Amino acid sequence: MTSMILIKKLGSALPLVIFLALSGLWTGASSAQEILVAHPALTFGDIPYYIAKEKGFYRDEGMQVKDLYIRGGVTASQALQAGSVHFTLALGTGVRAALSGMNIKAVMVYCDKPYHFLYGRPDLGVRSAADLKGKRVGVTGLGSTTYYAARKVLERMDLDADKDVRILSVGDIWPALVGGSVEAGLIRPPFTNMAEKMGMVRLAYVGDAIQMPMSGLVTSEKLIEEQPDLVRRFIRSTVNGLRVFRDRKNEAESIAALSRVTKMDPEVAKQ
Repeated sequence: MTSMILIKKLGSALPLVIFLALSGLWTGASSAQEILVAHPALTFGDIPYYIAKEKGFYRDEGMQVKDLYIRGGVTASQALQAGSVHFTLALGTGVRAALSGMNIKAVMVYCDKPYHFLYGRPDLGVRSAADLKGKRVGVTGLGSTTYYAARKVLERMDLDADKDVRILSVGDIWPALVGGSVEAGLIRPPFTNMAEKMGMVRLAYVGDAIQMPMSGLVTSEKLIEEQPDLVRRFIRSTVNGLRVFRDRKNEAESIAALSRVTKMDPEVAKQ
């Protein structure tokens, strides 16, 4: 009965409705493809992706992007290999996974150096590199980018990562550092600013110990082979987000986006 009433109300407009439905222009029918993106953590280095999402660049390319937060970049790479997600933002871990034999590839880089710092808790006995002996250093996960970076930083400090310290997989490093389950950890803005205010000490800059791309897109070889146009459209949308971020006239908008995504203070975001 309801269908009959609707048809009568449409009257002469019915042929147009049928045309719109068949052509995909009818707003009631969404043809957007659902795209799952795995994140090991919310990080400011991935801001091109978030801007592209907020501005609808993915939607304009026929994609409906959904975020999945997966603890640790290694797990994100495994999900990608298994076909459970389409892309991951865990670039560093993804590259190492590809080099170890996984059928995944990095397809875009938008942050070409690490911006992590090693901070320690003076109140828990860490005031210098020498104080790290016997202490716990927090990383997001074993085999993660922060794990690899921590080992390199400790090596630069003439410390044995296997004997002198305990590297712990804690997932989100900042709460672990604040809560005292680790005496030191690798963090980056805005947490570095928060650490300074709390009296923590900066022990090292990761960029002095290692040079490696930190943020970008990783996908599976299978997706590249079977849906190359999808991969191109996703990259193109992300590039557009990067262009918005790099354009100085959009500085205020970019600062606001950083503040929303990472809960970063606007003054910290500006820096």
